[in-house]
Amino acid sequence: MLNFIYLLEGEAQKTGADWLPTVGLVGLIVVVFYFLMFRPQKKERERMKTMLSNLRKNDEVVTAGGIHGRVVAIKEDVIVIKIDENSDVKMRVSKSAVVGVSRREEEKDDEEEEAEEKKD
Repeated sequence: MLNFIYLLEGEAQKTGADWLPTVGLVGLIVVVFYFLMFRPQKKERERMKTMLSNLRKNDEVVTAGGIHGRVVAIKEDVIVIKIDENSDVKMRVSKSAVVGVSRREEEKDDEEEEAEEKKD
């Protein structure tokens, strides 16, 4: 029996097919990592970049710290948000701290009306 095992090992070394399954397995792992980790992260970065570049005055935003407010001014890397309507409290935050944006209802209505006027 031991003689048979040595014979099989010798055949594998002669053909050179010993490394082929290992390379295939490593290739499969790389492909799985790409589709499960790298691709979704890239899409999320692109979505965030688009969201921040489309940020406008009067947009409702949510920061990473959970602060909700309305955009009052936009500078290069800093935005000023109004966090209290009654006492006119404003706060400066980095653009990168914004994790969510939603348009105000008034803005949405104005955009819809402009789109209808352009059609006519």
